[in-house]
Amino acid sequence: MEAKILEFLKNKQPHLCVISTVNNDGKPESALMAYAVYDESSLAIVLSTRSDSRKWKNLQINQNLSLVFGSGFKESTVQFEGRAELFNNPNDYKILADVYFEQNPETLQFRGIPELVFIKVKPHWVRYTNYIVNPPDIEEKTYER
Repeated sequence: MEAKILEFLKNKQPHLCVISTVNNDGKPESALMAYAVYDESSLAIVLSTRSDSRKWKNLQINQNLSLVFGSGFKESTVQFEGRAELFNNPNDYKILADVYFEQNPETLQFRGIPELVFIKVKPHWVRYTNYIVNPPDIEEKTYER
């Protein structure tokens, strides 16, 4: 299953997903974001945002998040739940930035802005769904935390 997920994530264009976090009042908040595959062996994903964004503030309080990849009925989808690892010091995230901007060259204008921060997440649970085939291909996996 990991090979199917990795192929989907790496070949999806553009590299976009929906992230969902929970605010201090327990209410969900979602946003569309660019992503990059950080580590193929663990399916780790890296995302970038601004330090003044709602999602970053939410993750300061609660690092649990979910991601959804896929945007139509004619492609597979991946649901992804995990725990964020937060990077807000430019000295700490050079490798993350290099991977992120290499896979998302359309976002290069944001490189170097002072508010730029990175989120790395490994899955705790994933679900791969492909309704294009008959019968549908649906697989789930839970990872140790």
